[in-house]
Amino acid sequence: MNAPPAGADLRFDAFELSRLRQRLAGHVEAASLPRLAAELAEPVGKIDYAMLGAPDAQGHPGASVSLNGTLRLRCERCGEPLDFVLDREVHFRFVRSEAEADALPLEGEGDEEVVVGSSSMSLGDWIEEEVLLSLPVAPKHEVCGAATRAWENPQTAGEAQASEGRRKPFAALANLRKPAKH
Repeated sequence: MNAPPAGADLRFDAFELSRLRQRLAGHVEAASLPRLAAELAEPVGKIDYAMLGAPDAQGHPGASVSLNGTLRLRCERCGEPLDFVLDREVHFRFVRSEAEADALPLEGEGDEEVVVGSSSMSLGDWIEEEVLLSLPVAPKHEVCGAATRAWENPQTAGEAQASEGRRKPFAALANLRKPAKH
């Protein structure tokens, strides 16, 4: 079964998905997921998803979800856009209630996550939650232009930042390092 057009709010029965070993696949536009869009530097791109329902080895209802795409985040170091490649695969076990989830041991038998399933789960909400959990806490370029300039020549990096109109909140502290003139 394929999902309706991107951004549509598909609902599915988690337990039937698992029991019938159904497959849901398609894509969702990043801009159609409001909590995710708020975290992005630019709400562009799409997230491809594939969900395959299947009971686990012990017969518990579950599913595997694969999420792929490229999202535009903002680098914490230099503030410039950063392309984050999303490549997540996660296995879920569905339970019928919070009480059932709470009764499970913390140290599970596998690497599956526990989700309270229902007969009307929102695929869009679930995808959005998993993507948000996949985002880095502090996204950074492997090598930032501003960080590279500062490392190579701190004096020119400071001048470049000043010419770019950036504030230097600790510039006054540099004066404390200089010996006082008497």
